Amino acid sequence: MIEAAKAYAKLFSSRIVYRDKIIAEYSELENTSWLNRKEKVCYETKHSSYYIFLDNRLVMAPMGTNFGEQNGEMSFLHMNYYERRAKGGYGLLIVENAYVKYPEGSNGTTQLRIDADNYIPRLYKLCETTHQYGTKIAIQLNHAGASAMESRIGIQPVSASATPNKAGGAIPRALTVEEIYSIADDHATAAKRAQTIVFDAIEIHAGHSYLISQFLSPLTFVFVITNSISFEK
Repeated sequence: MIEAAKAYAKLFSSRIVYRDKIIAEYSELENTSWLNRKEKVCYETKHSSYYIFLDNRLVMAPMGTNFGEQNGEMSFLHMNYYERRAKGGYGLLIVENAYVKYPEGSNGTTQLRIDADNYIPRLYKLCETTHQYGTKIAIQLNHAGASAMESRIGIQPVSASATPNKAGGAIPRALTVEEIYSIADDHATAAKRAQTIVFDAIEIHAGHSYLISQFLSPLTFVFVITNSISFEK
């Protein structure tokens, strides 16, 4: 696949536009071989702009490996797994989902954690190793919600409502408004921690029937109007 990619030298420029505003732009910066070109990824908001320069357009999506330690740390086997892909020439690696809140955010016994500072050293080593090959690296942040198993986490799973996220699934506990804000803060804290670790970007997991998608789905989100909810927010 790498050899086929090297033969691809088509010029390109593309962008993502939302409500008449460019929110992401991809463009060629150097007219050289495919793998040696620098690709610019620009994320713009009304507050700031953030640029990532990729060596090429090869991106590895986040995929669960079960290579993590039982305590949620990055294992050396796991590091080797990502290093081999960085060495193989990927422009960007997205590390599989790491949960932001213990224990209810977990959806696996060997899932990565990023909810505390003691997980920083090995994740930093991963980033340092990946960067030596010129590869950028991101990490996916996640909360399992109703996908968590009570037998594994030791408490009743939480969700957008008391509706199982699949037929025959366990009944979760509906989150309070205060808890929702707290989990949002957990994501923000984890994102800040990822920045400290020197990840180049983060990805918020909002699919696969995990917590955020449980709020997005009409099957699992039952909206109850209360005086504490402001529609302006």
